[in-house]
Amino acid sequence: MKNGLALLLFLFLVPLPSQLYSQEQEPRELFAKAYSLFSTGNLAEAGELFQRTLEGKSLLEDYSLYFLSIISSSRGDLESSRKYFRQLKQAFPQSVWSANADLQSAKLSLAEKNYQQAMSELRAVKSLKAGKEIIEEALYLLGRLHETMGELNQAYSVYQELRRASPLSPWSAMARKEVSRLRQEQPQLFGLTRAGALLDEGELLERERLYQEAEKIYRTLVDLAPRGPLRPRFLTALANVLRAARKREEAIPVLTEIVEKYPGSSQGPNALYRLAEIYWNRDENVKALDYFKQLKDRYPKSPFNDLAHFASARIYESLGKPDDALRLYREFAQRFPDSSMREEAQWRLAWIRYLQGNYERAYAAFRRLAADKGEGRYKTGAIYWQARTAQRLGRSDEARQIFFSILNAQEESYYKVPAARWLEKMGATVAEKKTAGSNFLPDTPPPLSPDRSFHFSRSQELARISLNQLAVVELDEIRNSSNDDSSTKLTLMREYARNGAYARSVALANQIPLTSDELNRYRYPLAFWET
Repeated sequence: MKNGLALLLFLFLVPLPSQLYSQEQEPRELFAKAYSLFSTGNLAEAGELFQRTLEGKSLLEDYSLYFLSIISSSRGDLESSRKYFRQLKQAFPQSVWSANADLQSAKLSLAEKNYQQAMSELRAVKSLKAGKEIIEEALYLLGRLHETMGELNQAYSVYQELRRASPLSPWSAMARKEVSRLRQEQPQLFGLTRAGALLDEGELLERERLYQEAEKIYRTLVDLAPRGPLRPRFLTALANVLRAARKREEAIPVLTEIVEKYPGSSQGPNALYRLAEIYWNRDENVKALDYFKQLKDRYPKSPFNDLAHFASARIYESLGKPDDALRLYREFAQRFPDSSMREEAQWRLAWIRYLQGNYERAYAAFRRLAADKGEGRYKTGAIYWQARTAQRLGRSDEARQIFFSILNAQEESYYKVPAARWLEKMGATVAEKKTAGSNFLPDTPPPLSPDRSFHFSRSQELARISLNQLAVVELDEIRNSSNDDSSTKLTLMREYARNGAYARSVALANQIPLTSDELNRYRYPLAFWET
Protein backbone atom coordinates (compact mmCIF):
# COMPACT_ATOMS: atom_id res chain seq x y z
CA MET A 1 0.00 0.00 0.00
CA LYS A 2 2.81 2.38 0.91
CA ASN A 3 4.57 1.55 -2.33
CA GLY A 4 1.39 2.29 -4.28
CA LEU A 5 0.96 5.67 -2.58
CA ALA A 6 4.57 6.56 -3.31
CA LEU A 7 4.10 5.71 -6.98
CA LEU A 8 0.97 7.88 -7.21
CA LEU A 9 2.75 10.79 -5.57
CA PHE A 10 5.69 10.40 -7.97
CA LEU A 11 3.42 10.41 -11.01
CA PHE A 12 1.51 13.42 -9.70
CA LEU A 13 4.51 15.54 -8.72
CA VAL A 14 7.06 14.72 -11.44
CA PRO A 15 6.21 16.07 -14.91
CA LEU A 16 6.21 13.77 -17.90
CA PRO A 17 8.72 14.58 -20.71
CA SER A 18 6.14 16.47 -22.74
CA GLN A 19 5.43 18.66 -19.69
CA LEU A 20 9.06 19.54 -18.91
CA TYR A 21 8.67 22.99 -20.44
CA SER A 22 5.76 25.05 -19.20
CA GLN A 23 3.22 26.16 -21.76
CA GLU A 24 3.39 29.60 -20.20
CA GLN A 25 7.07 30.15 -21.02
CA GLU A 26 7.88 33.13 -23.18
CA PRO A 27 8.81 32.38 -26.83
CA ARG A 28 12.22 33.94 -26.11
CA GLU A 29 12.94 31.43 -23.32
CA LEU A 30 11.64 28.56 -25.42
CA PHE A 31 13.88 29.55 -28.31
CA ALA A 32 16.94 29.84 -26.06
CA LYS A 33 16.34 26.33 -24.68
CA ALA A 34 15.61 24.95 -28.15
CA TYR A 35 18.81 26.42 -29.57
CA SER A 36 20.83 25.05 -26.65
CA LEU A 37 19.42 21.57 -27.25
CA PHE A 38 20.03 21.88 -31.00
CA SER A 39 23.65 22.93 -30.42
CA THR A 40 24.29 19.87 -28.24
CA GLY A 41 22.74 17.47 -30.74
CA ASN A 42 19.47 16.83 -28.91
CA LEU A 43 17.41 17.31 -32.05
CA ALA A 44 14.19 15.61 -30.94
CA GLU A 45 13.52 17.90 -27.97
CA ALA A 46 14.91 20.91 -29.86
CA GLY A 47 12.41 20.31 -32.68
CA GLU A 48 9.52 20.17 -30.25
CA LEU A 49 10.49 23.49 -28.68
CA PHE A 50 11.19 25.21 -32.00
CA GLN A 51 7.70 24.15 -33.09
CA ARG A 52 6.22 25.71 -29.96
CA THR A 53 8.04 29.01 -30.63
CA LEU A 54 6.09 29.18 -33.90
CA GLU A 55 2.84 28.83 -31.99
CA GLY A 56 3.91 31.63 -29.65
CA LYS A 57 4.79 34.04 -32.45
CA SER A 58 8.48 34.31 -31.63
CA LEU A 59 10.37 37.27 -33.05
CA LEU A 60 12.93 34.70 -34.20
CA GLU A 61 10.43 32.73 -36.25
CA ASP A 62 12.73 32.66 -39.29
CA TYR A 63 15.41 31.02 -37.13
CA SER A 64 12.96 28.41 -35.86
CA LEU A 65 11.84 27.59 -39.39
CA TYR A 66 15.42 27.16 -40.54
CA PHE A 67 16.40 24.88 -37.66
CA LEU A 68 13.18 22.86 -37.99
CA SER A 69 14.06 22.26 -41.62
CA ILE A 70 17.56 21.09 -40.71
CA ILE A 71 16.13 18.76 -38.04
CA SER A 72 13.58 17.32 -40.49
CA SER A 73 16.31 16.75 -43.06
CA SER A 74 18.47 14.92 -40.50
CA ARG A 75 15.54 12.56 -39.88
CA GLY A 76 15.15 11.88 -43.58
CA ASP A 77 11.87 13.77 -43.75
CA LEU A 78 12.76 15.72 -46.87
CA GLU A 79 9.20 16.79 -47.59
CA SER A 80 8.82 18.53 -44.21
CA SER A 81 12.26 20.03 -44.56
CA ARG A 82 11.38 21.56 -47.92
CA LYS A 83 8.06 22.81 -46.49
CA TYR A 84 9.85 24.72 -43.71
CA PHE A 85 12.31 26.21 -46.20
CA ARG A 86 9.43 27.41 -48.38
CA GLN A 87 7.75 29.02 -45.36
CA LEU A 88 10.99 30.75 -44.44
CA LYS A 89 11.55 32.10 -47.95
CA GLN A 90 7.95 33.27 -48.37
CA ALA A 91 7.50 34.90 -44.96
CA PHE A 92 11.05 36.22 -44.38
CA PRO A 93 12.87 36.80 -47.70
CA GLN A 94 15.26 39.24 -45.98
CA SER A 95 16.29 36.73 -43.26
CA VAL A 96 19.98 36.01 -42.75
CA TRP A 97 19.00 32.37 -43.28
CA SER A 98 17.46 32.98 -46.71
CA ALA A 99 20.58 32.13 -48.74
CA ASN A 100 21.30 29.16 -46.47
CA ALA A 101 17.77 27.96 -47.13
CA ASP A 102 18.39 28.14 -50.89
CA LEU A 103 21.58 26.13 -50.52
CA GLN A 104 19.91 23.54 -48.28
CA SER A 105 17.03 23.23 -50.76
CA ALA A 106 19.57 22.41 -53.46
CA LYS A 107 21.05 19.74 -51.17
CA LEU A 108 17.57 18.25 -50.74
CA SER A 109 17.24 18.05 -54.53
CA LEU A 110 20.62 16.31 -54.69
CA ALA A 111 19.48 13.82 -52.02
CA GLU A 112 16.34 13.15 -54.07
CA LYS A 113 18.52 12.75 -57.22
CA ASN A 114 16.54 15.50 -58.89
CA TYR A 115 19.66 16.71 -60.66
CA GLN A 116 18.11 19.20 -63.04
CA GLN A 117 16.38 21.01 -60.20
CA ALA A 118 19.56 20.88 -58.09
CA MET A 119 21.52 22.36 -61.00
CA SER A 120 19.06 25.23 -61.31
CA GLU A 121 19.06 25.86 -57.54
CA LEU A 122 22.85 25.79 -57.21
CA ARG A 123 23.27 28.20 -60.10
CA ALA A 124 20.75 30.52 -58.42
CA VAL A 125 22.71 30.38 -55.15
CA LYS A 126 25.93 31.11 -57.03
CA SER A 127 24.46 34.38 -58.33
CA LEU A 128 23.18 35.53 -54.91
CA LYS A 129 24.76 38.34 -52.89
CA ALA A 130 25.36 35.92 -50.05
CA GLY A 131 28.18 35.09 -47.66
CA LYS A 132 31.27 33.75 -49.37
CA GLU A 133 31.05 30.42 -47.51
CA ILE A 134 27.63 29.79 -49.06
CA ILE A 135 28.81 30.70 -52.58
CA GLU A 136 31.93 28.55 -52.17
CA GLU A 137 29.98 25.48 -51.06
CA ALA A 138 27.48 26.00 -53.88
CA LEU A 139 30.33 26.11 -56.42
CA TYR A 140 31.86 22.93 -55.04
CA LEU A 141 28.52 21.10 -55.11
CA LEU A 142 27.91 22.39 -58.64
CA GLY A 143 31.24 20.89 -59.73
CA ARG A 144 30.37 17.57 -58.11
CA LEU A 145 26.96 17.61 -59.77
CA HIS A 146 28.48 18.18 -63.21
CA GLU A 147 30.69 15.15 -62.58
CA THR A 148 27.69 13.04 -61.52
CA MET A 149 25.97 14.01 -64.77
CA GLY A 150 29.08 13.08 -66.78
CA GLU A 151 29.93 16.69 -67.67
CA LEU A 152 33.62 16.55 -66.84
CA ASN A 153 34.70 19.70 -68.68
CA GLN A 154 32.07 21.77 -66.87
CA ALA A 155 33.05 20.19 -63.53
CA TYR A 156 36.74 21.00 -64.07
CA SER A 157 35.88 24.57 -65.06
CA VAL A 158 33.75 25.12 -61.92
CA TYR A 159 36.44 23.69 -59.63
CA GLN A 160 39.02 26.03 -61.15
CA GLU A 161 36.61 28.96 -60.83
CA LEU A 162 36.27 28.20 -57.12
CA ARG A 163 40.05 28.01 -56.70
CA ARG A 164 40.53 31.36 -58.43
CA ALA A 165 37.73 33.10 -56.52
CA SER A 166 38.60 31.81 -53.01
CA PRO A 167 42.14 30.39 -52.98
CA LEU A 168 42.33 30.07 -49.18
CA SER A 169 38.88 28.56 -48.64
CA PRO A 170 38.43 24.98 -47.30
CA TRP A 171 36.10 24.42 -50.26
CA SER A 172 38.89 25.51 -52.59
CA ALA A 173 41.19 22.91 -51.01
CA MET A 174 38.56 20.25 -51.74
CA ALA A 175 38.18 21.54 -55.29
CA ARG A 176 41.96 21.32 -55.76
CA LYS A 177 41.84 17.62 -54.80
CA GLU A 178 39.06 17.02 -57.31
CA VAL A 179 41.09 18.79 -60.01
CA SER A 180 44.12 16.62 -59.20
CA ARG A 181 41.99 13.48 -59.42
CA LEU A 182 40.48 14.53 -62.76
CA ARG A 183 43.96 15.18 -64.16
CA GLN A 184 45.06 11.70 -63.14
CA GLU A 185 41.92 10.03 -64.49
CA GLN A 186 41.69 12.10 -67.69
CA PRO A 187 45.24 13.25 -68.57
CA GLN A 188 44.28 13.71 -72.22
CA LEU A 189 41.63 16.27 -71.19
CA PHE A 190 43.12 17.99 -68.16
CA GLY A 191 46.83 17.17 -68.10
CA LEU A 192 49.23 20.09 -67.71
CA THR A 193 50.93 19.62 -71.07
CA ARG A 194 51.27 23.26 -72.18
CA ALA A 195 53.47 25.98 -70.73
CA GLY A 196 50.47 28.30 -70.32
CA ALA A 197 48.53 25.69 -68.34
CA LEU A 198 51.56 25.06 -66.11
CA LEU A 199 52.01 28.78 -65.49
CA ASP A 200 48.32 29.21 -64.61
CA GLU A 201 48.52 26.30 -62.17
CA GLY A 202 51.67 27.69 -60.58
CA GLU A 203 50.00 31.06 -60.04
CA LEU A 204 46.96 29.35 -58.51
CA LEU A 205 49.13 27.30 -56.15
CA GLU A 206 51.01 30.44 -55.16
CA ARG A 207 47.74 32.21 -54.32
CA GLU A 208 46.76 29.12 -52.32
CA ARG A 209 50.09 29.53 -50.47
CA LEU A 210 51.28 26.12 -51.56
CA TYR A 211 54.68 27.54 -52.29
CA GLN A 212 56.59 24.28 -52.49
CA GLU A 213 54.26 22.87 -55.15
CA ALA A 214 54.30 26.17 -57.06
CA GLU A 215 58.09 26.21 -56.94
CA LYS A 216 58.23 22.74 -58.56
CA ILE A 217 56.04 23.92 -61.42
CA TYR A 218 58.05 27.10 -61.99
CA ARG A 219 61.33 25.16 -61.98
CA THR A 220 59.83 22.83 -64.58
CA LEU A 221 58.94 25.85 -66.72
CA VAL A 222 62.45 27.32 -66.35
CA ASP A 223 63.93 23.97 -67.46
CA LEU A 224 61.56 23.90 -70.45
CA ALA A 225 62.79 27.34 -71.59
CA PRO A 226 66.62 27.36 -71.42
CA ARG A 227 66.58 30.50 -73.56
CA GLY A 228 64.14 32.76 -75.37
CA PRO A 229 61.61 35.46 -74.45
CA LEU A 230 59.59 33.28 -72.04
CA ARG A 231 62.52 32.46 -69.76
CA PRO A 232 62.64 35.83 -67.89
CA ARG A 233 58.89 35.53 -67.23
CA PHE A 234 59.33 32.05 -65.78
CA LEU A 235 62.37 33.16 -63.77
CA THR A 236 60.36 36.05 -62.32
CA ALA A 237 57.57 33.69 -61.29
CA LEU A 238 60.13 31.42 -59.61
CA ALA A 239 61.80 34.36 -57.82
CA ASN A 240 58.43 35.60 -56.56
CA VAL A 241 57.48 32.26 -55.04
CA LEU A 242 60.94 31.87 -53.47
CA ARG A 243 60.58 35.29 -51.87
CA ALA A 244 57.06 34.44 -50.67
CA ALA A 245 58.47 31.25 -49.09
CA ARG A 246 61.26 33.34 -47.48
CA LYS A 247 63.94 31.58 -49.54
CA ARG A 248 65.70 34.83 -50.34
CA GLU A 249 69.14 33.23 -50.73
CA GLU A 250 67.75 31.02 -53.51
CA ALA A 251 65.95 33.99 -55.08
CA ILE A 252 69.17 36.03 -55.50
CA PRO A 253 70.75 33.98 -58.35
CA VAL A 254 67.38 33.78 -60.12
CA LEU A 255 66.95 37.56 -60.03
CA THR A 256 70.59 38.09 -60.95
CA GLU A 257 70.13 36.02 -64.12
CA ILE A 258 67.25 38.26 -65.19
CA VAL A 259 69.28 41.41 -64.51
CA GLU A 260 72.40 40.20 -66.33
CA LYS A 261 70.97 38.19 -69.23
CA TYR A 262 67.59 39.80 -69.87
CA PRO A 263 67.97 43.52 -69.04
CA GLY A 264 65.75 44.51 -71.95
CA SER A 265 62.82 42.37 -70.81
CA SER A 266 59.79 43.83 -69.04
CA GLN A 267 60.90 41.85 -65.97
CA GLY A 268 64.27 43.65 -65.75
CA PRO A 269 63.23 46.65 -63.58
CA ASN A 270 61.32 44.43 -61.15
CA ALA A 271 64.30 42.07 -60.79
CA LEU A 272 66.67 44.97 -60.04
CA TYR A 273 64.32 46.42 -57.43
CA ARG A 274 63.78 43.05 -55.73
CA LEU A 275 67.53 42.40 -55.58
CA ALA A 276 68.12 45.80 -54.00
CA GLU A 277 65.28 45.18 -51.55
CA ILE A 278 66.74 41.82 -50.46
CA TYR A 279 70.18 43.33 -49.85
CA TRP A 280 68.65 46.29 -47.99
CA ASN A 281 66.70 43.96 -45.71
CA ARG A 282 69.94 42.08 -45.03
CA ASP A 283 71.68 45.37 -44.11
CA GLU A 284 74.05 45.01 -47.06
CA ASN A 285 73.51 48.68 -47.77
CA VAL A 286 76.33 49.27 -50.24
CA LYS A 287 75.03 46.54 -52.56
CA ALA A 288 71.47 47.79 -52.10
CA LEU A 289 72.48 51.35 -53.05
CA ASP A 290 74.26 50.06 -56.15
CA TYR A 291 71.20 48.15 -57.36
CA PHE A 292 68.86 51.06 -56.61
CA LYS A 293 71.16 53.35 -58.62
CA GLN A 294 71.28 50.87 -61.52
CA LEU A 295 67.48 50.76 -61.52
CA LYS A 296 67.15 54.55 -61.75
CA ASP A 297 69.91 54.89 -64.38
CA ARG A 298 68.84 52.02 -66.63
CA TYR A 299 65.08 52.47 -66.38
CA PRO A 300 64.30 56.17 -65.80
CA LYS A 301 60.56 55.56 -66.39
CA SER A 302 60.23 52.52 -64.15
CA PRO A 303 57.29 52.57 -61.70
CA PHE A 304 59.75 51.41 -59.01
CA ASN A 305 61.89 54.55 -59.18
CA ASP A 306 60.16 56.48 -56.40
CA LEU A 307 60.62 53.46 -54.11
CA ALA A 308 64.28 53.20 -55.11
CA HIS A 309 64.85 56.94 -54.58
CA PHE A 310 63.24 56.97 -51.15
CA ALA A 311 64.98 53.76 -50.05
CA SER A 312 68.34 55.20 -51.10
CA ALA A 313 67.73 58.28 -48.96
CA ARG A 314 66.86 56.08 -45.97
CA ILE A 315 70.03 54.07 -46.47
CA TYR A 316 72.14 57.24 -46.52
CA GLU A 317 70.50 58.24 -43.23
CA SER A 318 71.39 54.89 -41.67
CA LEU A 319 74.98 55.23 -42.94
CA GLY A 320 75.33 58.60 -41.25
CA LYS A 321 75.37 60.59 -44.48
CA PRO A 322 72.64 63.18 -43.89
CA ASP A 323 73.76 65.48 -46.71
CA ASP A 324 73.29 62.74 -49.31
CA ALA A 325 69.93 61.88 -47.74
CA LEU A 326 68.87 65.55 -47.84
CA ARG A 327 69.81 65.81 -51.52
CA LEU A 328 67.57 62.86 -52.41
CA TYR A 329 64.68 64.06 -50.24
CA ARG A 330 64.86 67.53 -51.85
CA GLU A 331 64.70 65.94 -55.31
CA PHE A 332 61.84 63.65 -54.36
CA ALA A 333 58.99 66.19 -54.40
CA GLN A 334 60.05 67.48 -57.83
CA ARG A 335 60.64 64.09 -59.46
CA PHE A 336 57.74 62.20 -57.89
CA PRO A 337 54.99 64.71 -57.04
CA ASP A 338 52.27 62.03 -57.15
CA SER A 339 54.08 59.39 -55.11
CA SER A 340 52.41 58.04 -51.98
CA MET A 341 55.73 58.64 -50.17
CA ARG A 342 56.07 62.32 -51.07
CA GLU A 343 54.74 63.46 -47.68
CA GLU A 344 57.06 61.15 -45.74
CA ALA A 345 60.02 62.39 -47.78
CA GLN A 346 59.14 65.99 -46.80
CA TRP A 347 58.80 64.94 -43.17
CA ARG A 348 62.21 63.28 -43.09
CA LEU A 349 63.82 66.28 -44.80
CA ALA A 350 62.40 68.62 -42.16
CA TRP A 351 63.43 66.28 -39.35
CA ILE A 352 67.04 66.00 -40.55
CA ARG A 353 67.23 69.80 -40.72
CA TYR A 354 65.95 69.98 -37.14
CA LEU A 355 68.45 67.40 -35.86
CA GLN A 356 71.27 69.28 -37.59
CA GLY A 357 70.25 72.45 -35.77
CA ASN A 358 69.38 74.19 -39.02
CA TYR A 359 66.19 75.59 -37.49
CA GLU A 360 65.36 78.17 -40.14
CA ARG A 361 65.25 75.53 -42.87
CA ALA A 362 63.56 73.02 -40.57
CA TYR A 363 60.86 75.58 -39.76
CA ALA A 364 60.26 76.27 -43.45
CA ALA A 365 60.03 72.54 -44.22
CA PHE A 366 57.60 71.83 -41.34
CA ARG A 367 55.52 74.83 -42.36
CA ARG A 368 55.25 73.62 -45.98
CA LEU A 369 54.18 70.18 -44.78
CA ALA A 370 51.62 71.64 -42.35
CA ALA A 371 50.17 73.81 -45.12
CA ASP A 372 49.55 70.87 -47.46
CA LYS A 373 45.93 70.45 -48.46
CA GLY A 374 44.04 67.48 -47.08
CA GLU A 375 44.45 65.46 -43.91
CA GLY A 376 47.92 64.03 -44.36
CA ARG A 377 49.51 61.49 -42.06
CA TYR A 378 52.16 63.96 -40.89
CA LYS A 379 50.10 67.15 -40.88
CA THR A 380 49.49 67.54 -37.12
CA GLY A 381 53.02 66.39 -36.33
CA ALA A 382 54.39 69.03 -38.69
CA ILE A 383 52.31 71.73 -36.97
CA TYR A 384 53.64 70.64 -33.56
CA TRP A 385 57.26 70.61 -34.70
CA GLN A 386 56.77 73.94 -36.42
CA ALA A 387 55.95 75.30 -32.96
CA ARG A 388 58.95 73.56 -31.37
CA THR A 389 61.21 74.96 -34.09
CA ALA A 390 59.76 78.44 -33.50
CA GLN A 391 60.75 77.99 -29.84
CA ARG A 392 64.30 77.16 -30.90
CA LEU A 393 64.35 80.34 -32.96
CA GLY A 394 63.22 82.39 -29.95
CA ARG A 395 59.74 83.11 -31.33
CA SER A 396 57.80 82.18 -28.20
CA ASP A 397 54.60 84.06 -29.03
CA GLU A 398 54.31 82.28 -32.35
CA ALA A 399 55.02 78.91 -30.69
CA ARG A 400 52.35 79.60 -28.06
CA GLN A 401 49.81 80.44 -30.75
CA ILE A 402 50.55 77.24 -32.68
CA PHE A 403 50.33 75.10 -29.53
CA PHE A 404 46.91 76.59 -28.76
CA SER A 405 45.77 75.85 -32.33
CA ILE A 406 46.61 72.16 -31.75
CA LEU A 407 44.67 72.11 -28.48
CA ASN A 408 41.62 73.76 -30.02
CA ALA A 409 41.50 71.53 -33.10
CA GLN A 410 38.46 69.26 -33.41
CA GLU A 411 40.31 66.05 -34.25
CA GLU A 412 41.84 63.89 -31.55
CA SER A 413 45.63 63.86 -31.65
CA TYR A 414 48.59 62.54 -29.66
CA TYR A 415 50.18 65.99 -30.00
CA LYS A 416 47.55 67.67 -27.81
CA VAL A 417 49.20 66.33 -24.65
CA PRO A 418 52.76 67.55 -25.35
CA ALA A 419 51.35 70.86 -26.68
CA ALA A 420 49.51 71.40 -23.37
CA ARG A 421 52.66 70.57 -21.39
CA TRP A 422 54.72 73.09 -23.32
CA LEU A 423 52.09 75.77 -22.81
CA GLU A 424 52.17 75.15 -19.05
CA LYS A 425 55.98 75.39 -19.08
CA MET A 426 55.63 78.69 -20.94
CA GLY A 427 53.33 80.01 -18.18
CA ALA A 428 50.14 79.93 -20.28
CA THR A 429 46.83 79.04 -18.67
CA VAL A 430 45.47 75.89 -20.23
CA ALA A 431 41.80 75.46 -19.46
CA GLU A 432 40.69 71.86 -19.29
CA LYS A 433 38.70 71.24 -22.40
CA LYS A 434 35.52 69.51 -21.45
CA THR A 435 34.38 67.08 -24.03
CA ALA A 436 30.76 66.51 -24.57
CA GLY A 437 29.37 63.81 -22.35
CA SER A 438 27.03 61.01 -23.20
CA ASN A 439 24.18 63.46 -23.82
CA PHE A 440 26.13 64.80 -26.78
CA LEU A 441 25.63 61.45 -28.51
CA PRO A 442 22.03 60.46 -29.26
CA ASP A 443 20.86 57.58 -27.11
CA THR A 444 18.06 56.31 -29.32
CA PRO A 445 18.59 54.52 -32.63
CA PRO A 446 17.86 56.56 -35.76
CA PRO A 447 14.84 55.73 -37.95
CA LEU A 448 15.67 52.59 -39.89
CA SER A 449 14.31 51.22 -43.13
CA PRO A 450 12.04 48.15 -42.84
CA ASP A 451 14.85 45.76 -43.80
CA ARG A 452 17.29 47.29 -41.30
CA SER A 453 14.63 47.31 -38.58
CA PHE A 454 14.06 43.62 -39.29
CA HIS A 455 17.72 42.82 -38.62
CA PHE A 456 18.07 45.26 -35.72
CA SER A 457 15.12 43.81 -33.80
CA ARG A 458 16.54 40.31 -34.22
CA SER A 459 20.01 41.36 -33.10
CA GLN A 460 18.53 42.78 -29.90
CA GLU A 461 16.43 39.67 -29.27
CA LEU A 462 19.45 37.41 -29.79
CA ALA A 463 21.57 39.58 -27.49
CA ARG A 464 18.94 39.24 -24.73
CA ILE A 465 19.45 35.47 -24.72
CA SER A 466 23.24 35.77 -25.03
CA LEU A 467 23.44 34.45 -28.60
CA ASN A 468 25.95 37.17 -29.38
CA GLN A 469 27.58 35.66 -32.44
CA LEU A 470 24.21 35.37 -34.15
CA ALA A 471 23.39 38.94 -33.09
CA VAL A 472 26.60 40.14 -34.75
CA VAL A 473 25.56 38.46 -38.00
CA GLU A 474 22.33 40.48 -37.95
CA LEU A 475 24.26 43.69 -37.25
CA ASP A 476 26.59 42.92 -40.15
CA GLU A 477 23.57 42.85 -42.45
CA ILE A 478 22.73 46.42 -41.39
CA ARG A 479 26.32 47.55 -41.74
CA ASN A 480 26.70 46.05 -45.21
CA SER A 481 23.53 47.74 -46.44
CA SER A 482 24.04 51.02 -44.59
CA ASN A 483 25.02 54.39 -45.92
CA ASP A 484 27.64 56.45 -44.14
CA ASP A 485 25.39 58.41 -41.76
CA SER A 486 26.93 58.85 -38.31
CA SER A 487 23.76 58.04 -36.38
CA THR A 488 23.56 54.52 -37.82
CA LYS A 489 27.27 54.00 -37.23
CA LEU A 490 26.82 55.16 -33.64
CA THR A 491 24.05 52.65 -33.02
CA LEU A 492 26.00 49.82 -34.61
CA MET A 493 29.11 50.77 -32.63
CA ARG A 494 27.22 50.39 -29.34
CA GLU A 495 25.52 47.15 -30.38
CA TYR A 496 28.77 45.57 -31.59
CA ALA A 497 30.44 46.39 -28.27
CA ARG A 498 27.44 45.02 -26.37
CA ASN A 499 27.88 41.73 -28.22
CA GLY A 500 31.64 41.55 -27.73
CA ALA A 501 32.56 42.39 -31.34
CA TYR A 502 35.14 44.96 -30.27
CA ALA A 503 37.13 45.08 -33.51
CA ARG A 504 34.00 46.14 -35.40
CA SER A 505 33.04 48.60 -32.65
CA VAL A 506 36.47 50.27 -32.61
CA ALA A 507 36.51 50.53 -36.42
CA LEU A 508 33.15 52.32 -36.44
CA ALA A 509 34.08 54.60 -33.53
CA ASN A 510 37.09 55.80 -35.48
CA GLN A 511 34.85 56.66 -38.45
CA ILE A 512 32.55 58.95 -36.43
CA PRO A 513 33.76 62.59 -36.66
CA LEU A 514 32.74 63.56 -33.12
CA THR A 515 34.49 64.08 -29.80
CA SER A 516 33.10 62.78 -26.52
CA ASP A 517 34.09 60.76 -23.47
CA GLU A 518 31.69 58.01 -24.48
CA LEU A 519 33.14 57.79 -27.97
CA ASN A 520 36.65 57.54 -26.52
CA ARG A 521 35.57 54.55 -24.46
CA TYR A 522 34.66 52.80 -27.70
CA ARG A 523 37.76 53.97 -29.56
CA TYR A 524 40.18 52.92 -26.83
CA PRO A 525 38.29 50.34 -24.74
CA LEU A 526 41.35 49.00 -22.90
CA ALA A 527 42.39 52.49 -21.77
CA PHE A 528 39.09 52.90 -19.91
CA TRP A 529 38.91 49.51 -18.21
CA GLU A 530 39.24 49.62 -14.42
CA THR A 531 42.11 47.58 -13.00
